[in-house]
Amino acid sequence: MHTNSSPALRPSGGHPCWEKDVYSRGRHLNLYPYHAVVGFVLRHYGQARDRSLVRILELGFGAGNNLWFAAREGFSVAGIEGAPTAVAFAQTRFHSEGLTGDLREGNVADLPWEQESFDLVLDRGSLCTTTLPVFESALAESRRVLKVGGRLLSVNYSHQHPGRTFGAPLGGGDYDAFTGGYFHGLGTVHFCDRAGIDAL
Repeated sequence: MHTNSSPALRPSGGHPCWEKDVYSRGRHLNLYPYHAVVGFVLRHYGQARDRSLVRILELGFGAGNNLWFAAREGFSVAGIEGAPTAVAFAQTRFHSEGLTGDLREGNVADLPWEQESFDLVLDRGSLCTTTLPVFESALAESRRVLKVGGRLLSVNYSHQHPGRTFGAPLGGGDYDAFTGGYFHGLGTVHFCDRAGIDAL
């Protein structure tokens, strides 16, 4: 049965395994950005006369690899992440390289920024590691903080992903307790089909 919250989720909206079993053990502390993010950012904002005026927010920024790229390219960056180890890693890296960014620990479904603050909101596989209610709230918050004409890049898992078959369905496209496959040990995952994407 699907409910509006999962007892396994942290107040940040994310599953505790990302801190306990992933980042605190040195896993997924990626140094380089994902090509989908690089292409999207440069395609839409690469020709800006003053990149520092383009504000980019990333939801669930992990090790900060995507924001690191954007900051190095001259954009103004901010991010929110629920795992304190990942936040500290990203902040240390930014500081060591002389980069600036507003990198905060917090909840993707309760953003601490004013409305119409950002030109671009990035979600590179973060919201799909929550439940559908958190996903929906985070998208509503993203819309609130986006400027008129702003853009959202959201990369998620298809309901046709073979790893889904290893999980226990919670309803609404949410799965948990993976017994094997790609998502084993990664907590809750939301899988999207076309109708679900259109509804979101």
